[in-house]
Amino acid sequence: GLNKDQRLKSKKQIDRLFAKGNSFTVYPFRVLYQWAEPENAPVRFGVSVSKRIFKKAVDRNRLKRMTREAFRLQKEGLEKAVAAKGQGLELFFIYIHRGEPEFENLYAKAGSIIKKLIDGLNEDSKADT
Repeated sequence: GLNKDQRLKSKKQIDRLFAKGNSFTVYPFRVLYQWAEPENAPVRFGVSVSKRIFKKAVDRNRLKRMTREAFRLQKEGLEKAVAAKGQGLELFFIYIHRGEPEFENLYAKAGSIIKKLIDGLNEDSKADT
């Protein structure tokens, strides 16, 4: 799983991310991200599922577990790219679809989000030089 250092749990950090972070959408997720000071982990990750859409906590928790697992299995490349830049990254996925997905779909979408973030990092690095 994701250990304590890799989870984005602090209300202050989450509020700051929502207020000042950048966002983009890769359906079924809205992704918020922000550069931060590198702490114990280069990438800190959080996930949210709407209570309005999924009434039962069992369904919300299952979706969050599947999303965290899909991210965990693919995060290595993103962590290396962020560590090479010498910064930290705070990342938050918000599930916005009404239906319950298959794990394979979540896995594919998490992979495309990570690829998009890595590509953005590489473009920023090229702009700096």
